[in-house]
Amino acid sequence: MNIDKADSTRQPSRLSSLRRFGGSMVMRMTAWYAGSSFLLILTATGFLYWTVAANLEAEDRRIMSNTATNLQYLLHASMNLNVAKHMVASPSGSFTRPQLIWVRVIAADGRTQMETNGMDRELPVADFPALMAIQPHHDVIRTIQTSAGQLFQTLSARITNGKGAGRVFQVAIDRTDEQRLLVHYRERLLLVLTISLALCSAIGFAIARSGMRPVEHIIRTARNIRSSTLHERIDTVGLPAELQSLADTFNDMLDRLEDSFAQISQFSADVAHELRTPVNNLRGEIEVALGRARSLEEYRDVLGSALEECARISRVIQSLLFLARAETAGESPHLEELDVKSEIA
Repeated sequence: MNIDKADSTRQPSRLSSLRRFGGSMVMRMTAWYAGSSFLLILTATGFLYWTVAANLEAEDRRIMSNTATNLQYLLHASMNLNVAKHMVASPSGSFTRPQLIWVRVIAADGRTQMETNGMDRELPVADFPALMAIQPHHDVIRTIQTSAGQLFQTLSARITNGKGAGRVFQVAIDRTDEQRLLVHYRERLLLVLTISLALCSAIGFAIARSGMRPVEHIIRTARNIRSSTLHERIDTVGLPAELQSLADTFNDMLDRLEDSFAQISQFSADVAHELRTPVNNLRGEIEVALGRARSLEEYRDVLGSALEECARISRVIQSLLFLARAETAGESPHLEELDVKSEIA
């Protein structure tokens, strides 16, 4: 039971901490800056990765298509078939793209005329599309992964010389190293993105804190203002334009407060000054009356004089109250008819 009570008392403090964190302008600015910057970096790196992968794949397709076209040209030029077989016997690669290229040429009757050594084991004919499904000018491109884990991109093309069904060229290019390169590239990009997110958060927090310093300056100044320091004002020098109007408005409010406190002080002084004389007179008359025994008539005179002083005090209080209301705009003056004769009678 005690543990449950302790947990229940901790939960409100955790919730309040989360609310303060979510309500912090610095944290919001940091989140917006870090999020927008990271999204921009993520978009740029994603586009770069897609561009590299697409260019590599397009280059592989171009190499395979050119290989099939060039080989058909050599065969069409009545080149010695043995020479052509020797050219495709071993896997080849270009100077700039050293991937292994495998080639198989299938005659119109379905016989394999020539193929790269070992291609029947690595890439048998069954791994390629059916020969009847391959139409001229409609190359078929596939990606094949062997049981050994090698990744090949294949091209199946039927090239005719205007007579018959033509030959089918099956070209494969080993993309295993390319995939390793792309995997390594992705890992590097993830590392860069992680570091970028941390840097964006740190820079965003620093920028947000720097932007909130003028606000903290205003808060410190306002917190130190007391009734005895109403003459202090917020220094607007160096404040951003967005906070300039806020500081000016706050200073105007302090001006009004200072004027109000001055009016209250003056009103208190006026009250003390106006009430001091009648109160002193009333006190003096009472003290004199109590100084010795008096007759009933004398006590009546003292009480009548005291009543006059009380009426005077009442009129003074009424006048001061009217002035106080008029000065604070709580009551607007208005004209009234006055019977002077009755007032002075």
